[in-house]
Amino acid sequence: MSRIRLNGLKVLEGCTHIFDSHRDDKTTPELLCSRLAAARINVAFLTHDAGRGARTAQVSLCMEPARGAAVSLDLTAARGERGLTRMPSEVALVTVFPYGQRPDIPGALMRFLAREGIEPAGFAGSPSSLCILVPAGQSERFLRGLFDLFEFTAYPSLDDWRAAFPDKNPAAKEIACSYEEQIISTYNAVRYRDLDLWRLEVPSSRLAGLGNALADMQVHGLSMPFFTGQPGPQEMLHFALCLDGNRRDQVGRVLSRDLSRVQAVCHEDVSAFVLHGPHFGDRYGVVGALLTSLHRSGIQPLALSCAVSSMTVVVAGRDLDRALIALGSHFLVPPSP
Repeated sequence: MSRIRLNGLKVLEGCTHIFDSHRDDKTTPELLCSRLAAARINVAFLTHDAGRGARTAQVSLCMEPARGAAVSLDLTAARGERGLTRMPSEVALVTVFPYGQRPDIPGALMRFLAREGIEPAGFAGSPSSLCILVPAGQSERFLRGLFDLFEFTAYPSLDDWRAAFPDKNPAAKEIACSYEEQIISTYNAVRYRDLDLWRLEVPSSRLAGLGNALADMQVHGLSMPFFTGQPGPQEMLHFALCLDGNRRDQVGRVLSRDLSRVQAVCHEDVSAFVLHGPHFGDRYGVVGALLTSLHRSGIQPLALSCAVSSMTVVVAGRDLDRALIALGSHFLVPPSP
């Protein structure tokens, strides 16, 4: 089987991963981000799913290696008597690019993870990149397998990539900074309308089936402007993905064929927007500002993915324009073309 050609790979090892699930507490992501900002900690990765009906909402985040252990204790205290759902764990944050909203790239990863018996700690997609959280003890095997799965144009093997980047964690040496401007500048905002938000509860033993479904979506010409994965109970993984609402029946058939008896819930008529900004992933407080802007206007994000330099937010279809207006309290959002 031919390998998918990609241009690049970034790895940040020794990161601290925190996962929390909650009911009837819509401010939890905002609370966690505000704590991180107060401690001057950068959020390298964050995903959130607000849940629906009886399903519990979830937030998953990954912070820089230097101070992760200390701040995790503060976050645990912030949750009060209940504490965090899981104890913080050490992960490697692996980013591959370009992603280009192609379902077959995470699809190939799912089949590889299933074959190797590696259980991921999380996924976050941006328009250009796909981030994967890999448990620290499995990162070496995962990285070596990537070079059998993908063709990286400049690096034939993992050893070649490491020779080009001898510093194991170059990103950890970047100067941490915060936004100082009263209005945070953004490069652009991309809007997506007429989407469906699909939520899937997939046993780790069925990851190959999810991989097949995503590969089939690529064959059918579907793009995936939103994609996240989070840990769940009892070896389950929770995925959230947005696809063209006008092709709902086709998506349903693909999922039924490749993931029979797997719970799939479709939230119809949603929209999404992506904010691209300078170093969103390197500046603490930016994600918190986004959540505060929406919260103050009474807008509840349905799902959120913050990866690399982008923040992707899924909202109810009727809330898209109002959400972009609300961001004006903290962000300079370019007008719609």
